Amino acid sequence: MKYYLETNSLRQLTSKLDNSFIIDNAFTSILALIEIASGIKNEKTFKVRRTIIEKFLESKLIICLNMPETLYLKAFGFQHDDKEIVNGIGRVLKIIVKSNSYNDFQKTIKNSNYSEFYNLITNYDQNASLIFKDLILNQINSARKNIGFTRLIKMYNDRWSTYDEIKAQVFYDNLIDYFSENLSNNELVNDGRTKEEIKKSYDHSIDTFIVMATVYSDQHISFGHAAGSNDFFDLGHLIYLDNVTKKIITDDKLLHRLLVRSFSTMIMTTSDFKKENSI
Repeated sequence: MKYYLETNSLRQLTSKLDNSFIIDNAFTSILALIEIASGIKNEKTFKVRRTIIEKFLESKLIICLNMPETLYLKAFGFQHDDKEIVNGIGRVLKIIVKSNSYNDFQKTIKNSNYSEFYNLITNYDQNASLIFKDLILNQINSARKNIGFTRLIKMYNDRWSTYDEIKAQVFYDNLIDYFSENLSNNELVNDGRTKEEIKKSYDHSIDTFIVMATVYSDQHISFGHAAGSNDFFDLGHLIYLDNVTKKIITDDKLLHRLLVRSFSTMIMTTSDFKKENSI
């Protein structure tokens, strides 16, 4: 069993990162560090988050250095390299640690060759969340106008409450078909392969993410619920669970609510993780 430390659990376990069990059995991601760094807004948040980043960089905790987008593309057979971005983000984190204050950090990063990567960190948080929220809202308005919530809710319940394995398999196949078609139509990433070739390349390493992101979107659109400000980040962490033997450690209510039915063995609160493993 491998444990993935999502952002809020990583923050709570900062003082425990030298624990042998965590070193041997846990890991985190560059997404968690981006989320921590993106929260630096002033002197107070700088001090708190600088300490977390420093302790992490000094620890032996394993980190998945691929961005979520990279893992998504690789799962469908795309050759995508994000080393330049990852290295740039790493340099920003080191500048944060070496800076004595928020103002010191702002001056240093502004005069460095890595300001674009700091902008990437802050924009990744702000822009992606706003785009995601607008996308869900537009889908809700469209659904309300064309179908109506009463019918949408019935369709949602029919989709996600079936115990018919054949129906579930057909629905899953349609999901992979949908994601493959979107990639095929995306001019920014398309590598000349057809939708069917992309679909055939899919390695199932992001099944948890695909199913849960679909549940989330379907649920919010069908019931008319707007996306939360941090939902984009929360869903992104699921992409690091590349098989069902991995478990995400988090206190995030959205993730627990999503995974409780079909993927309940893949999630655990921080306190339960500490208690179960005597940390």
